Amino acid sequence: MSEPIFEVVGLPYEEDNPALLRVWSAAASSPVSFAAEESGPEKTIWRMNIPDDEALAEQWLTKGEQQLDQAQKKLANITPRLNRLAEMAPVIGATSFDTMTAALPSAEQALLMEMSAPPSFGLTEDIGVMLEKVHQAVIHYAAAETSQHNQILGHTVFSWTGDADTAWASQSSPRQVKMHRRTVRMALVSRDTTIRLLFLTVQSAIKIAALSSGGVTAAAALPLAWNYIKQVLAELEALEASQQEAL
Repeated sequence: MSEPIFEVVGLPYEEDNPALLRVWSAAASSPVSFAAEESGPEKTIWRMNIPDDEALAEQWLTKGEQQLDQAQKKLANITPRLNRLAEMAPVIGATSFDTMTAALPSAEQALLMEMSAPPSFGLTEDIGVMLEKVHQAVIHYAAAETSQHNQILGHTVFSWTGDADTAWASQSSPRQVKMHRRTVRMALVSRDTTIRLLFLTVQSAIKIAALSSGGVTAAAALPLAWNYIKQVLAELEALEASQQEAL
């Protein structure tokens, strides 16, 4: 099949954002379906396009589930690394900057370099996209759907409170129903991961502002936090890829 297996509709998406490990591809619009035509709140749609080979679809689902689990574990590295950097801050300030930073991971080196630059930390375009993600993730409903040959097989809408409503196509097989339910779980995990990433960015900005000696506010440190998180996740992806190649 030519279209991506997993797509997300209605969520601002960055091609260089490793947070969801590129499990989902951005899609411009949703296929016409019995469920998508309903009027109601705007929503983000997480969609799985089932290939003709349903055994292959099972493999993709398993791979996607594993990648999302790994994404959660990678995000768990951010706060401990920032805490370690905060513990080192007095030592860094008392010794040679170049000597101390040379032993740090590249993400920490880049962060310290940005912090030592003149304070010109405006809200960048990246942060505008991030804030729009907050709006989409928190305010709007979300949905998960499975499709095959542009025909919707199952469409589940879930609210912020956890209420869910599913519509099924009459031709959905039991196996396709099971795949749809797994897609729903992936969508929920993906939404939670996105929200976790956003709040982690805010928390990291507060820590970075506290580390700065230039009176930088947490709001002004948001771009630094966002860039730092992306760099840490990219480092972890590269490390994981090199480990897999070594096997």
